[in-house]
Amino acid sequence: MSKYTPGPWSVNTDPHHCQGEPVIIWGPQGPGYGAVAYTFAPGLQISELQLPEVTANAHLIAAAPELLEAVRQLLLPL
Repeated sequence: MSKYTPGPWSVNTDPHHCQGEPVIIWGPQGPGYGAVAYTFAPGLQISELQLPEVTANAHLIAAAPELLEAVRQLLLPL
């Protein structure tokens, strides 16, 4: 498996950055120290109606390190 940015990852919830912009998933050092991913809506501009879905997608992405660790723990006995 290739390397990845270790967790925890967090989702940018600052409304100043979320208005019409991508929702940012930050690495372990937090905002301003390197984004892990950006979630966009179709057309690259997020409307008020799309923000809940885009934010939910961002939270799912941000959970990736914890999900990976959970899978590893489940497979450990095998």
